[in-house]
Amino acid sequence: MSKTNNDKETQKPKICKMAIMSLLFAALGFLIFYFYKDILVSPATARQLCIKIMCLIGVIGFIFGMGALLRIKKSKQILRGVTLSILGMVLCLCLIGIWYLITRPHCTALRMLCGSNVNLLGKATLFYQIKNDHYPEPNQWCDLLLNDGEVEARNFICPNSLRATYLVYLWPFKSKITLRSPFTRKGRCSYAINPNCHPNSPPDTVFLFETKDGWNQYGGKEILTKENHYGDGCNVLHNDMHCTYESFPEKLNWGDKKDR
Repeated sequence: MSKTNNDKETQKPKICKMAIMSLLFAALGFLIFYFYKDILVSPATARQLCIKIMCLIGVIGFIFGMGALLRIKKSKQILRGVTLSILGMVLCLCLIGIWYLITRPHCTALRMLCGSNVNLLGKATLFYQIKNDHYPEPNQWCDLLLNDGEVEARNFICPNSLRATYLVYLWPFKSKITLRSPFTRKGRCSYAINPNCHPNSPPDTVFLFETKDGWNQYGGKEILTKENHYGDGCNVLHNDMHCTYESFPEKLNWGDKKDR
């Protein structure tokens, strides 16, 4: 009888450690969220870093919760903790949702500031055309607009482009997420000019668009980028000098090389 009792005791279900880890990660994430507004050292940079760490903790905690459910299912009632796993997963999903709600308005504001820069460059180009009867030369358009005095060097930079982006592949979900560094870097110009756009081109022809960092850049849709806005789209200035945010800028009118 003692042996059978010992066997029953050894067979007693235990709480899965991965379920506990999922709940702990969720608690840690909410603790960071509670204190991130009180950070006093380098607030803008530190807060953004805390938000991204909170999101990463939520993703890791969710993975632990999924792993716990799988282990519990395969253990044949040796392990328990389904409720803890589900609770941890729900809390971790809440963390990811909070990250989205916090960062989205900030990204929208930077996107609008980027669009404002594009509008200023468009006005400067229009003044240049009035003075010279033609658009700036594509291979020196940045220098010409800057020397003309209508815009400043900071107007050539998209605020989002000053933060490096990292593409992270989440194998359990078979999907990719884009994380942006909280630390700024130097940059010169985030925009390029379309050499196939001329004053007599149709009004909807793409004139200026976002591209990777450089100076006096020109070309077509092959060099445009959406990375500045997490792959959602980019700001585009049309030939009638109005700026729009386009999710599929490659489908716009890019002009004809033969049409001069």
